[in-house]
Order: sequence, then structure tokens, then C-alpha cells
Amino acid sequence: MRVPLVAEPQVAFSMVHHVRAEGQKFVQTTNTTGYNQEHIFAFVTGLEIRHIGQLLVNLGSRWQDVPRDHLITGVGITPRLFVATVLSQCGSIASPNIVRTTRALQNCDKQLLIARSESSKYEVVFHRLSQTLIAMNRQVTGSRPMIDFLAETADALVHELTPFEQYIKVRLMEWEENPHRKDLQDALHQLDISKEQRRDSDKMFKVREGLRQDNASINALQQRIDINYGLVSYFN
Repeated sequence: MRVPLVAEPQVAFSMVHHVRAEGQKFVQTTNTTGYNQEHIFAFVTGLEIRHIGQLLVNLGSRWQDVPRDHLITGVGITPRLFVATVLSQCGSIASPNIVRTTRALQNCDKQLLIARSESSKYEVVFHRLSQTLIAMNRQVTGSRPMIDFLAETADALVHELTPFEQYIKVRLMEWEENPHRKDLQDALHQLDISKEQRRDSDKMFKVREGLRQDNASINALQQRIDINYGLVSYFN
């Protein structure tokens, strides 16, 4: 039984969310088409092409609202929703490792029972199981830092970091020399970051809970690996 060691990707992610105000309202940036008043510039490196495709085609298109369901253009991807999408995609890369390790441990349990009942295979099977468990331990250990970081990031986005619309409100309050700041505060409610705040919060909460579950699964797997390795070492 062979457990492949899959290295977790080193993902770098940066994003800029840009809005432009003219007079009493927010407007689209110059030299752009459409009527969107918000623009996102994002860079993601470290993912394979297939993972980028899943990120943009599957998660992004499934989570954002359908444009034809709205009279006003926009209501699509927002900064918070895009971050949730990236975190979810990174978590899904580690999930197959958890599934593979779980199945491998189930196979280990079966082989332990066989080895105990068939003394002729005892030494060979236990030696092979020992090597397999070491490989599984490396794989789980490699996945743990990534899942921990993703879960902590999602938790911070849910509870700690200030939403961008609140940041803009504060900056507008400080912009005392602008006579239109009150109008801009009112116009802020028409931007997607304000209108879709509830949807984005629900998606981020869903991502966080999924990552927490993955984290709990990894801890449980680590305990099972340690127990099995202890049994193999004791009887070997």
C-alpha cells in the first residue's frame, strides 16, 4: 500500500479593490466598458492551471449572483466573496489528502487484523505498515500548516477585519474639505460591497466552518496514525 506524498502549494494572493468618486457619486474608472462602479485587481500564484479553472469557473460563477436576475448591472463578485472563493479553493486542494489518508488508515486496520491472525505474514506486514504509517504522518503533517492558516484567515475575515464599506465610511467622515461627502456616504449603499454584505458574510462563514472541519479531521487522523504506529511498534 503506497500513500503518495503531495506537497501543498505555496500560494501568494494579493488584491486591490478600487472605487472612484466624482462629485456626489461613485463612477466607473476611465477607459473601461460597462457601468460597474467597483473594480477588483487580484493576483493569485502557486495554483495549478486546473485549480485556477475551478476557482473561476466553478466557485466564482456558482457563488456570485446571476446578473440577469437584477435590473442594475453588477451584483457579482465582490472583494470578500473573491477571498472566500480563493480560501475555499485552497482548502479543497488539501481535502483529497484527508480522504486518501482516511482510506489508507482503514486499510491499515484490516491488515493489522490479518497479520495478527496469520503468523507467517506477521513480520512482513508489520514492516510494510510501519513504512506506510510514516508516509501518512508526513502527508498529514504537511497539510496541517496550510489548513491552520486558511482557517485562521477565514476566522479573522469573519470576526476581526473591518469590511471595506465601513472603511470607506470612516474615510469619508474624515474628508471634511469635500462638500459631497454626505452624498457619497449615501451612494455607498448602492455599491455591491454594501448590498451584498449579508451574502458575502454567509459565504465566508460557510468557508470558515468547512476549514474548521478539515482541521478537526486532520487532528483525528494524526491521533489514529499515532495509535496505529504504536500498535505496530509494540507487536513488531
